[in-house]
Amino acid sequence: MFIRSTLALITAAVLSGAATDAVASPIVMPTDLGAEVFDTNNFATGLAGSSCSSTCLTFGSGLGINLGPFSTALIEPLLVGSDLSQGVALGEGNATPDFVIPSFGTMATIANGTGSDFVIWEAGSPAEQVLVSVSFGGGLFSAPIAYATSIASPGDSSSGFQTNSVHINLDDFGLASGALIDQVKIVGLFTGIGGSGPDILAVAALNAGPPTVPEPAVLVLLGAGLLGFARNRRRKAV
Repeated sequence: MFIRSTLALITAAVLSGAATDAVASPIVMPTDLGAEVFDTNNFATGLAGSSCSSTCLTFGSGLGINLGPFSTALIEPLLVGSDLSQGVALGEGNATPDFVIPSFGTMATIANGTGSDFVIWEAGSPAEQVLVSVSFGGGLFSAPIAYATSIASPGDSSSGFQTNSVHINLDDFGLASGALIDQVKIVGLFTGIGGSGPDILAVAALNAGPPTVPEPAVLVLLGAGLLGFARNRRRKAV
């Protein structure tokens, strides 16, 4: 019964991921290069970490402007998915600059493909710079690179502020073609403009890699391991 229940739960989780993929749909987003089509599954699905000090702000339509500090759990919903109506303004930080680490969880990774690989949306006028690092896995991040955002078109101000964005190519980080990342670290470059650094709205992959869910072969191996574990328990019981 234990084996059947466990396998059923694992299978359900995988099927759930597959079902999520199945309902993915194209969405048109304003970008610095004009209107562009994205897969709804390719946006950040969580926040792997953050530092949002007393100089950090949350803002957006219906949210107003709220002063930090904020926990990762509090700011995570503001950076998940394609919603450009709310976001997080990275401040000066107390000892080190504020930062957020959007992650791509079970939905997709970002692959180093042809041309730009992902887009970051930022709010406010003037458009500000973002300092970006990417994760090679295991919490290891590349050296940061500063990118300037530009006004997105068609014009969008759903957050109450001008929407900007920047396209980023993983070639910039010295990654090989086809290499995968699953986290992006965005650090606040404090400018004093508006009292904060960049105001992050969303992150999405243009070149999505495979979803990080178990493949059928992994399920077979895991099932075999569980069966072996059960047999071993029976022997010990005898």
